[in-house]
Amino acid sequence: MKVLLILTTAIGLTGCAVTAPIEAVPCIVLKPRTDTLRSALVRHPQTPDEVGQRAADVVLGTDAVCK
Repeated sequence: MKVLLILTTAIGLTGCAVTAPIEAVPCIVLKPRTDTLRSALVRHPQTPDEVGQRAADVVLGTDAVCK
């Protein structure tokens, strides 16, 4: 629910900005979170492989789409 509220707020705020194209909205929301996830993975190398691999997939996927 919290994520939905944040996403709704972000879309509402960027919807009024003429400089943010609609396709950039997910990147505006996701990029800071995936940067935090990347940092957490680096700081905690003991993260189980199954979790770390999925998290790395999310980070790499977001980086590929949000240039």
